[in-house]
Amino acid sequence: MDTIVLACPSLSSCTQSKRQRRTVTLRPEQQYKALQSARQRATTKDYKKEYARRAGIEGTLSEGIRAHSLRRARYNILV
Repeated sequence: MDTIVLACPSLSSCTQSKRQRRTVTLRPEQQYKALQSARQRATTKDYKKEYARRAGIEGTLSEGIRAHSLRRARYNILV
């Protein structure tokens, strides 16, 4: 750990971790704005409705893959 961080008098106020570490991620402005926009969109009713639909599909696919080996299933095309 950096000696500057260890010498900080406020370190115990920042974290109670035994390892005394904290991570801060600084993203480029464009990436930060995109992330904030996505988080804002995730709070809308339309997003929640669409996500609920997706969550149902994901669960069905997951069950098919895990319980019924659909990852290795053959496809029969009916014409």
